[in-house]
Amino acid sequence: MTFKERFKEIDWQQDIMQYLYLVLFVGITIKYYFLSAAVGNRYSYGMYNVLKWILAGVVVVNIGLTIYYKRYDSWVQIVFLLVFIGIGTAVTYHTGDVAVMDLTLLIVGAWNVPWRKIAYSYLCIAILFQIVLMICIQTGVSWDIIYTSERGTRHSFGINYPTDFAAHILFIEIVYVTFRNKKISYTEIAGMAAAAMLVYKYTFARNDFLCMILLCVLTAMVKCLQAKNIQLTNIKALKIGAWFVLVFVLITVIGTVFYDVGNSSYVKLDDILQGRISYGYQGLQKYGSQPLGAYVEERNTVLGYNFFLDSSYIRMFIRNGWIFTAFISYIYFRLYQKVFNHRQDYMVIACIVMAIFGVAEHHLIEIAYCPLWMILLSQISMEHSQKRRRV
Repeated sequence: MTFKERFKEIDWQQDIMQYLYLVLFVGITIKYYFLSAAVGNRYSYGMYNVLKWILAGVVVVNIGLTIYYKRYDSWVQIVFLLVFIGIGTAVTYHTGDVAVMDLTLLIVGAWNVPWRKIAYSYLCIAILFQIVLMICIQTGVSWDIIYTSERGTRHSFGINYPTDFAAHILFIEIVYVTFRNKKISYTEIAGMAAAAMLVYKYTFARNDFLCMILLCVLTAMVKCLQAKNIQLTNIKALKIGAWFVLVFVLITVIGTVFYDVGNSSYVKLDDILQGRISYGYQGLQKYGSQPLGAYVEERNTVLGYNFFLDSSYIRMFIRNGWIFTAFISYIYFRLYQKVFNHRQDYMVIACIVMAIFGVAEHHLIEIAYCPLWMILLSQISMEHSQKRRRV
């Protein structure tokens, strides 16, 4: 084969689209990281708009190339993605929440981009941002917002709230596990557990801490099983994990709808969950369940009320609407099935921890925290990527 023939066979368009997507992913993720930090809105809105519309163009071109090269499973897949983009755009237009459209575009734009490249990009942003924030705290550019609670003094380390900082560390660990995959060592797992202990010591973020410990335990378990040539994905019963998000959505919504302040068991459970059920009930009473969501006023003491939708599932249901929530539930279902069928044990446990996290915390579909949604259309098979490079 001549050099000219080899040049024609290499899919340069796909390579260009991949790296352009990664640049846009980094730029937009940094924007949302700024919003989660106590440094003010120092990200150029003009630059963000440019990146967002370039991303929209990349998505259109990527879909066009996918259709032209017939890299799709069926036309149903194309129609689903186009409808998903339409729903995300409609929710953004209806509620003013631009993050919904951004997430939608990033999920679809990740088509055929290797997950390892996305994960590596995210880890570089997240870890570097946390280091820079620590330096900013020491130099007075940012500040460590400290809260006092019955559990003790809670630090935010440059992020807006202690639990937000803990959630950042949790997702760094989750993405790290999927990135390292089979190469992760017991030393790394021990380091993750130690980080979880330190995070809890300074933030007292119980839900995030429990998710980090669960992640470490499951990762160690998978590694032990694989040392004995046993794969977690051989256990067919674990396929039920694909239904976790839908089940959690139904449980949280139904549980919130039937909340009864006169029921002592309900009140006790609400106390354990730190008011998450009663606040969700308050949100449903005020905003209802609309197809395309609603603009929600949270923590607005000026208007005489102070509540916050802390569960990702009830938050999506009220803020983003039941249509978008249904789409997200289906996307998780397909995403989980994908990693399970590809026998990606470490990705399976990452999805399980991610779904459990959403029950009590609100960052599940926030770009600066959870990039795992991009797994849906990205490449997770290393053999496929290596085959392309050997052309």
